[in-house]
Amino acid sequence: MSYQEAMAWAEYIRRRGSLNWGMRLESGFALLATQINRALGGKAEFEDFMMHKDVVEADISDVAKLLGVRGVK
Repeated sequence: MSYQEAMAWAEYIRRRGSLNWGMRLESGFALLATQINRALGGKAEFEDFMMHKDVVEADISDVAKLLGVRGVK
């Protein structure tokens, strides 16, 4: 993967969110649960339904370091 392609993927992730399907599904279900909760008079927030919200995902620079790319911050 070229540096330009890696940077394009990094921009895509920054704009669209995680590429992890599990996190994307969890986010979708959390949104649905929040809307149902609010429709029924609840006060829960979106984050209340995100069980793995504290999971830190790898940054593109972390991946580049693992691959041995030099000059990555």
